[in-house]
Amino acid sequence: MRFKYVILTIVLIAAVYSPSFAEEFQPTLLKLDHQDIIFYGFDSSELEIPVTVSGTPCSAIFAVFSEDQGSDIGSIENGFLGWHYVNNIDTCVYYSRDHQLDIGDNVITWNGRDQDGNPIIKYNVYSYYIWAYDNVSKKQRMCKYGADFSRLNWKKDLVVQELDEDGFPLRYPFWYRAHERWKIGHDPEDEKGLISSDIVLEDGWKITGMPEIRQDDFNFLYICVTNTEEKKAALQKLRFIPGGETEIASDWGEEVPYSKPYDVYADYGPGVISDGEYLYAVDNNIITSNEPDADIYIYDMNGFMIEHVDLTPWWSNEHDFKMEAQMNGGPSYFDERRGRIVMNSHASCLVQMIEPARFLDNGMLSDLILWSNGNGDYFYDKNFEVTAKKSWVCNDYNVEPSAYSISLDYNFFSIVPVNDYENYESFGIFAPDGTGLGNFSLAGEGKYKKSGHFFIDCGTPYDGLYCDNVSSLLPHGLYTADAVEKFKGIFYIAHDSVKGVISPPYPGVENTTPTAITLSQNSPNPFNPVTSIAFTLPKDSHVSLVVYDIGGRKIATLMDGNCSAGKHSVDWNASEFASGIYFCRMEAGGVSETRKMTLLK
Repeated sequence: MRFKYVILTIVLIAAVYSPSFAEEFQPTLLKLDHQDIIFYGFDSSELEIPVTVSGTPCSAIFAVFSEDQGSDIGSIENGFLGWHYVNNIDTCVYYSRDHQLDIGDNVITWNGRDQDGNPIIKYNVYSYYIWAYDNVSKKQRMCKYGADFSRLNWKKDLVVQELDEDGFPLRYPFWYRAHERWKIGHDPEDEKGLISSDIVLEDGWKITGMPEIRQDDFNFLYICVTNTEEKKAALQKLRFIPGGETEIASDWGEEVPYSKPYDVYADYGPGVISDGEYLYAVDNNIITSNEPDADIYIYDMNGFMIEHVDLTPWWSNEHDFKMEAQMNGGPSYFDERRGRIVMNSHASCLVQMIEPARFLDNGMLSDLILWSNGNGDYFYDKNFEVTAKKSWVCNDYNVEPSAYSISLDYNFFSIVPVNDYENYESFGIFAPDGTGLGNFSLAGEGKYKKSGHFFIDCGTPYDGLYCDNVSSLLPHGLYTADAVEKFKGIFYIAHDSVKGVISPPYPGVENTTPTAITLSQNSPNPFNPVTSIAFTLPKDSHVSLVVYDIGGRKIATLMDGNCSAGKHSVDWNASEFASGIYFCRMEAGGVSETRKMTLLK
């Protein structure tokens, strides 16, 4: 199980990453402090949502969702052209324009009405999100290496590893391609930070798209390979050898050393992705196939295909083909977080989220899709202009927008780049149910090709939004060696998102009083040397707040006495203790909760 705010220091593979490097990349994180529960009478009065911002100013979106009502909502399609499909998930009832928030205390207001201005009356409890990014500060270079300008499809072969082999956030995340790795935090200009390994494949085969590292052993990774002559693709397992030649596993796969192949018509695609339980690949036959053709292939971790799922009802369109566009639209890019996979394509208007585990549990294809966003909401739509010759045609790679990557943050917000030569917008955001929230601009962004956005968002010291830099500042005709050298790299932008609950007041309980005993994750985490530990009480209680080391020894008592109902916070100064993992345990009202904390000096 993966946790956002639980950190575990890991000793990385010594042969790959030496600890002695100049830690020159040290970003200022954006953090949002919010109330877990806000009480509101849903009477159309103005509700104030407090949020404290630290690190950087930010642009923020406020959104309200149904809470635990997915089964009641069911499977529905709505909107113009049926653009929005949701399947047994909670949905967005309201989202705001972007708010500019300063460092310190801020207030976002909401009048309790939905997006159409109608009072919300259907459900008693709602969840709320605040999604934010730094739109003021200049982008900060994380690494001098960036786009593959021969193809200009940057994130097709790059992945970031956030978690260690035990599923906890890494102290130093790293990005990797099949043949190289870069430890985030290294001196951005130091070429020694790039660790490489040669890969020699059988004749006729080439690597395509993103690799997938083995989550319980970083020495191994999986790749997708294609053979254009045979029109086949398959997966392979490799052992990464720093400074040497990568080994291809000779005892892996249904057709050793390959998985069971599948048909492809092009030599590129998104690659392979995993949720830790299975491996996933798609065929991405967007150009050369005139027949409906869109599939996702599910393999076990030993390279045996266990499912082949037909996605043509979503990604293939005979009407678009008759309109002299493409029959198939992908998917061409994907990303995974916490068991959910989001997919899109530069060749289609469609963005889609799936949850394979939900499908694999019961074998019902209808449970695979969580949401889909297509033409009809005027957000990442194709051919929607009144002058469009192919009105509302979705599968058309000859018109903008062309989104060349997709990435998920911890709360399932999806980011897609804006590839538009007419404006300065940088990326668009989809809500956790696929609602399009709008396009946004980074400070100093150009109006050229955008690509390669990705999140690190699980509680590391490098959490934020990252992107390629060159393509946003240079038109294609100016991609000279000198210009690329000046602007190239992967750059950092501060980002955070949080989730809380808006609830009606309970009988006999004041609105400001919590309804349950809760121990929040300490903040900041990791910390050095002071961190704050917050907890809430529904009524006056005796509270014991104790810190233990990783060996289970009690090392500090932060509180042992009576506390009034409400929200409280206690600071712990760990200056006399060594770096490592500690546990904070609270006992109150017959309830006990524990949080892991990481001290890094």
